[in-house]
Amino acid sequence: MARSSKQVTVTGVATLLLAFNANRTSACLTNTGPVTVFTGPDTTVTTTSGDELYSGMPENYEKKEGDDTISPLYGITAGTSAVVTVEEDTD
Repeated sequence: MARSSKQVTVTGVATLLLAFNANRTSACLTNTGPVTVFTGPDTTVTTTSGDELYSGMPENYEKKEGDDTISPLYGITAGTSAVVTVEEDTD
């Protein structure tokens, strides 16, 4: 198993957090910015349609828990920048 980590700056434009990866077994997103990041499966994500990733809160996706771990994930903010730490495990 391999683990990778990166930091992604998210703004008011949909930003790719996780690309499609058929080998991903888990992912953890942590919003280290000052504002909420809204996440969704594609570039149509908005601040009203996305799932909230609050400042300082991690969100975990685990294949063994039945979560979708292979699909892409995008993030967007209401305009202010936020940095999201993205960690993923792959087979």
